[in-house]
Amino acid sequence: MTQTLLKLSSTCQSCAFFNDYTDERGRGWCRAFEQPARRHHRRTPECALVTQQSLKTVRVELYTKAVEDDGFGYPVVVDSQVIELTVPQITTEAIEVALHSLFDLSEWVIGCCWEPELESNF
Repeated sequence: MTQTLLKLSSTCQSCAFFNDYTDERGRGWCRAFEQPARRHHRRTPECALVTQQSLKTVRVELYTKAVEDDGFGYPVVVDSQVIELTVPQITTEAIEVALHSLFDLSEWVIGCCWEPELESNF
């Protein structure tokens, strides 16, 4: 399952690449262009082009917090799944933000993350 989580925004404030300084003048930093920006700045065609090219794909393995006994006294995870996400950067914070819109993470634990293009096929 592939989820594109970068929403097309009309201003910098709602862009996933905008790091808001939360000051009274609306200042922040645009990670797409690596320059200062403001919350009220309008999205441009260049923004759309750069942000779409800057997206990263990551696979995330999730485990349920629910466990059951394996018959020998050891806990075994009840369920797990691997999903594919598209995020602006591969960080724990970005992945958690993306997952919060898809899952109730109170029931799941992130096991591991990796970039699909780094997988090797034998």
